[in-house]
Amino acid sequence: MFEKLVVPLDGSELAEAVLPVASDLAKRLGATLVLVQAIDAMSQRVSAASSLDPAGGGIGAEAIEEAIDAEKSGAAQYLERMQARLTAEGLACESYVGEGAPADVIIETAKEKGATLIVMTTHGRGGLGRLIYGSVSEHLLHHSTVPILIIRSNDNHKKH
Repeated sequence: MFEKLVVPLDGSELAEAVLPVASDLAKRLGATLVLVQAIDAMSQRVSAASSLDPAGGGIGAEAIEEAIDAEKSGAAQYLERMQARLTAEGLACESYVGEGAPADVIIETAKEKGATLIVMTTHGRGGLGRLIYGSVSEHLLHHSTVPILIIRSNDNHKKH
C-alpha cells in the first residue's frame, strides 16, 4: 500500500527526528524514501532586493541568483549525505530539491514521485509563531491528496 514515502527535511535536527520512524516504516513496508528540501527563492529575492547598501544601491540580480544557486547546491549536498546514510542501512532512497514554498514543494514532489505517504515532523508552533511563520503541516493537511503521518518531535530536538 505505501510504496513511496516523501520525507521533508530542512537541515534541522527537528526535521531529522522523523528519520528513525520513516526508515523503520520503509524497512517494514519495503518502501522507497524520497527526501525533499524546499528552497524558497522568492522570499530570498524579496529579502535581497529590499537590502540596500549605505550608498542606496540594491543587490544585483546576478548576486541574488548566485545566492539561490548556492543554497540549492548546499541543500542537494545535505540531502545526498542523508541519502547515503539511509542507503547504507539498506534502504532505497531518492532525494529532490525544489524551489518554492515548502508546503507547495512537498505536495508537488509527492505528486511527481507518485508518493503514497508523506512522513514528517511538526515544529509544534502555536500562537504567535504559527501566525508569523505559518504551519507547513497544517497547509499539507488541508491541501495534500496524499496521506500524511505527522510526528510531533520532542523538546530535545527543538532549537531555542
